[in-house]
Amino acid sequence: MNPKLMPALLGLAIVTGFFHPSKAAAVVSPIHYWTYSPDSTTMDTVTVLVKDQLRRTYTPKTVMALYKHINWVWKNGAMAPSPIDTAAYHYRWYTFSDTGEIFNRKILIDNQIHHGVPLETHRLVGILAPAEKYFGAPDYTKLSHYLVYSLLQPIPVTSGLFSFQDEWRAATNRPVYTMLYFCVPCWKKTVPGGVEYVPVDTLTHYCIYQLNETAPNLKIHVADQLRVDTRTYHQTNEYLLVPTAKLSVSVPAMSPVGMLLICLLLVGTGLLVLSRQRRAAKIHTASP
Repeated sequence: MNPKLMPALLGLAIVTGFFHPSKAAAVVSPIHYWTYSPDSTTMDTVTVLVKDQLRRTYTPKTVMALYKHINWVWKNGAMAPSPIDTAAYHYRWYTFSDTGEIFNRKILIDNQIHHGVPLETHRLVGILAPAEKYFGAPDYTKLSHYLVYSLLQPIPVTSGLFSFQDEWRAATNRPVYTMLYFCVPCWKKTVPGGVEYVPVDTLTHYCIYQLNETAPNLKIHVADQLRVDTRTYHQTNEYLLVPTAKLSVSVPAMSPVGMLLICLLLVGTGLLVLSRQRRAAKIHTASP
């Protein structure tokens, strides 16, 4: 092995090891959601343990406030059939007390608004909890929880007008603005001694875009694992959640190919050094 090639080969192994290759877009849920703002965000704080595909170990987080009610919405007047009862199951978006933790990951995503676009997460700011509207007998195992990450750089939307409709209101020819957040399916446990909820759909992620929607007050009865209550909601400074496929991610974990390449390089380097030492010893022995 030519010693001059060693730095280049080592660099190739490191790059190959730490970046996982892109793959075809996964089949994701067709359901879109938009948000409603509560008149009151106060609640008793709750500590939860969370982890996801980006952070593999449980981390304690304090849920501090209710931020948004997330309601299903038809986009452009049509939506593919869903395996869940979209009229009953929703989400509530809660914020964490500590939003200062920086967690940067570069991710390639694909959805109906952005195709093959890279984004970079920045801070872990909250969680989406599965919820049922109008109470009844909630079954929280039908939806995944999601961790919400802000983006390091917001991603603008360059064109397109959309129409939306849910059970309360309709909006036509509306623009969708900047992408601000990225949601990742997560595992969640309430402490102490809470039940562990695992993702039921690890392929569907959500990109969250700004919407300029306004709507009058309405009362919504909602139950989730953290709260059961009736609150007044309205629309102002809202968001659209678009189902998204994650194509690739750069993570601080060595891929199997990278590990193999580095092992081969280390073995080759060791053999090269040993060969040179033996050659030097023979020359020294043969010297008068």
